[in-house]
Amino acid sequence: MKMRSALIAFALVLALSGCRKEGPATPLSLVPEGAMVSVVVTEPVAAVRSIDAYIAAGAPYLGAGVVEGKAAGLLELENLDGLGDLGLDPGGSLVFWMENMMPQSMAMGVSITDFPAFLSLMGRLGLTFQPGQPLDGLEVFQASSENGTIYAAQSRGVALLAMNRAKLGEMADALSREPAVETASGSVFLSLNIAMFGPMAASQIPMIAQAAASDPEMSPLAAGIMALHFDATVAFLNQTRRCDITLTFGPEEITLDQMTVFNEGSDLAGLVVTPDVPSLLDRIPAGEVGTAQMKFPPELAGIVLNSVSRALGHEMDPAAAEA
Repeated sequence: MKMRSALIAFALVLALSGCRKEGPATPLSLVPEGAMVSVVVTEPVAAVRSIDAYIAAGAPYLGAGVVEGKAAGLLELENLDGLGDLGLDPGGSLVFWMENMMPQSMAMGVSITDFPAFLSLMGRLGLTFQPGQPLDGLEVFQASSENGTIYAAQSRGVALLAMNRAKLGEMADALSREPAVETASGSVFLSLNIAMFGPMAASQIPMIAQAAASDPEMSPLAAGIMALHFDATVAFLNQTRRCDITLTFGPEEITLDQMTVFNEGSDLAGLVVTPDVPSLLDRIPAGEVGTAQMKFPPELAGIVLNSVSRALGHEMDPAAAEA
């Protein structure tokens, strides 16, 4: 009976310990919701080796491991498996984000195997870290940069870097969360919260467009095309809420996925259609390079055709545009 009670107590201790999630963590848990810009690189070594596989299949005369050899050479390594000697996890991930336009909102998390070796690598790259004041049990280091002081700490196999010292504690706590982003091995994920900076950027476009149009060497045709480009850019920046792009380097092919969310009630949102058209990609003879398929609602097709025609100096017949 005593043995059974001891086993039950031990199991409870294990369960409670497991809830604390003290094992190795993933930087993918750090990505904050609503950040202005987020970049996630999942297992970059896998991406590099996939690219080398594409090269070996398409241009074998270039040799094996072309990209990996170049990347490893820059770090004075034989291959990227040696990243562990520099403190980086070859099978790990990297995340970077800016919560707003202030440099102090920048932060980064990197999978590591050896924190002192990682700091040494940062020193080779121009950031010399020195011991700083501890924070909530974290050993903090700091380095000076052009944009201010960068603070670094480690927690559960992840190097934490931030321009705000207090943020390190928040990042360490965030490592206990589930991954905020799910991406395949060898992927690069970019998320842009365009609503945070789009309108301000769009307000600068007319000045840029005016400067471009005043170029005496620009032909009327080129000026019309440039004006069309600037108008489309302004519409996109003012009417888009966010845009997420994922580029995955798979074993045999590269996949690009993009999700764009327009502001509710905007003109662009009203032109969105559901992708219910059957796939015709297998009918396109693309020479095994790439295939693409797009679907436009009639209203959008007419707007695009009319805009392009006017930019080229022609006025399209409305009946032809509707057709």
